[in-house]
Amino acid sequence: MSDIDSLNDPKVRAKARAAVKAMEKAAEALKDYAVACVQAGETIREHGDSRRTLQRDLREFASWLDTRLENIERAKATGSAA
Repeated sequence: MSDIDSLNDPKVRAKARAAVKAMEKAAEALKDYAVACVQAGETIREHGDSRRTLQRDLREFASWLDTRLENIERAKATGSAA
């Protein structure tokens, strides 16, 4: 079963939805942490700082997965293939 096929399983979709929420929450926590670091006087680099990189990557993957889930759910609702 490919990754795309696995998303057709309702249990996998439920876990994917939970993962999207967890990634969004983790990205927000990283942002809050970075803000606290700046407020404490730490300089955060625009590029190459792992807090920013991880936050960006979490949001990017969460967005991609959320879009895939929406497309699959839309296809199931209309009876077409995702």
